[in-house]
Amino acid sequence: MLALAFHADEQAVLESYLEQLGPERHGRRFLSKTEVGNITSIVKTDGLRATLHSPTEIVVDPREAIRKIPDYLSQRYGVDVHRATAVHGAGTGRVETVDGVWRANEIFICSGTEFHSLFPAEFAASGLQRVKLQMLRTTPQPASCNPGPALCSGLTFIRYPAFQNCAGLPALQTRFERDLPFHVNSGIHVLVTRTGTGEITIGDSHDYSDTLDPFDSEAVNQALLAYFGTFAKLPQMEIQERWHGVYAKHPTTTDILISPEPGVTIVNGLSGAGMTLAFGLAEELAIARGW
Repeated sequence: MLALAFHADEQAVLESYLEQLGPERHGRRFLSKTEVGNITSIVKTDGLRATLHSPTEIVVDPREAIRKIPDYLSQRYGVDVHRATAVHGAGTGRVETVDGVWRANEIFICSGTEFHSLFPAEFAASGLQRVKLQMLRTTPQPASCNPGPALCSGLTFIRYPAFQNCAGLPALQTRFERDLPFHVNSGIHVLVTRTGTGEITIGDSHDYSDTLDPFDSEAVNQALLAYFGTFAKLPQMEIQERWHGVYAKHPTTTDILISPEPGVTIVNGLSGAGMTLAFGLAEELAIARGW
């Protein structure tokens, strides 16, 4: 991941973030413009004041992961995967499905945005919200294009909890509210990643509501592209896909763990960090149970 600062207030946030890490920086450091140019060909270096490199970030393509993980679990660990099987009830020792009742000592409910279907009272009390985000993906870039690591810039700093205690963040928030009110009100920040086949994914926005509009806003799409253009440039800017996703988020925490009955655990609310946190959280839950 490259976090890019083009303004003094953005640089101040990054410097504060790195200082707060202390000695546990895990390779995070500032890069020179020459170093930036050596690892990516799409970042605009004119006016670039600071670049923080985090070498430990890993990008997961959700379409590939969702398709491959069930097969991997089945082939490697003998996991039985049942697709298109509606679950209409669960409790201690049992899962009720359209294919019958399954028995298990430990049951995990990972229902995502369908959290109203099982244990609705618990979810109603949890504070979870549904969030709609819009995203864009370009056509494959030419082989000469080197996008490099994932990219982000100032708008990301005011949204991600990692920066929330950084000196200078209130001033940065104030500037964006003054200069980019539509972006702030639409929950826009721009993360840039590439797929294994060379497309560039640009996103995203955030709309919080129990009832989400099925229609996407082209004004939001154009705002995403406009902000992308402030720090990066692609050889080919043709957009081949526009879509929106919906996830569950809690206002103050990054995960919800509820045990409504003995042997039943609800796991939800990983928000936009689900692909980042899911595997680690699953490992922690397994370790906690002595597996």
